[in-house]
Amino acid sequence: MLMWHNGFIGPALRDYPSDVKNNITQYSLGMAQSASSGTGLIAYNPGHNQAEHAADIRALVASGKDVIIGIGGSGSGGIYVTNTTQAQQMIDSINGIVSTYGINGIDIDLEPGSSDWNNEALGQVCTSLRSTHGSSFVISVTTSLYSPHDAKWMSFLSYLGHDNYTQTGPMLYDFPESQDSRLTGVTLDKAQYMANSGVPDNKMMFGYMLQPSAGYNASPNVGVINDAFNAVKAARPNVKGAFFWVDDIDMARNWEWARGAHTSIMS
Repeated sequence: MLMWHNGFIGPALRDYPSDVKNNITQYSLGMAQSASSGTGLIAYNPGHNQAEHAADIRALVASGKDVIIGIGGSGSGGIYVTNTTQAQQMIDSINGIVSTYGINGIDIDLEPGSSDWNNEALGQVCTSLRSTHGSSFVISVTTSLYSPHDAKWMSFLSYLGHDNYTQTGPMLYDFPESQDSRLTGVTLDKAQYMANSGVPDNKMMFGYMLQPSAGYNASPNVGVINDAFNAVKAARPNVKGAFFWVDDIDMARNWEWARGAHTSIMS
């Protein structure tokens, strides 16, 4: 199970409760964003003491956890990966983040409206990183599986090939159906769409969110999430797992997801 870390206002990684740390197997650091709009250059501001943050990451990786850098988000600042020059800019930026913080992967979250990319250039980024850091370097792709973006993401994963990415999954929040039992049907539909597009079950992740305030378009409690995930796991026993956006929300809710979804996801 993967927890997105809110580098802007989230808790320091060292301040997670010990039982939560035990439950989390992957961390995605949010977010590395544009260092120069219209280029592939990115930068990561951890929002915490840099040396302490790097030490926390290296300790987690040494303990067998994955700590990957989220790239983009809904307000990326203008990340462009559309040609070989921009691809190399991103590669160099990510290698610098690896050197500084000790991360062992990336989580591509290039959302429409603030980013642009194509298969060839973004594929160059992924294959170069795997060539440099080895096949265990995590390539995660967080997708917006809503028309017209769904076909573009599935095209990219097909272009990249199964052996060149670790996991992928949709964001199942920010729409009214995420607030109740309809989330189960949406989760099953997204899984079927990915399968029809050639994504293996063991690379499927499903992203959930709890309401930061009443009425927000996210799940009101972890039970709604568990029901949805249990349904997709019953249909597809080999799915990889789930991720949660984002740690400051879960912390404010006494780590409801990290504590309450663990048995369902890891069993």
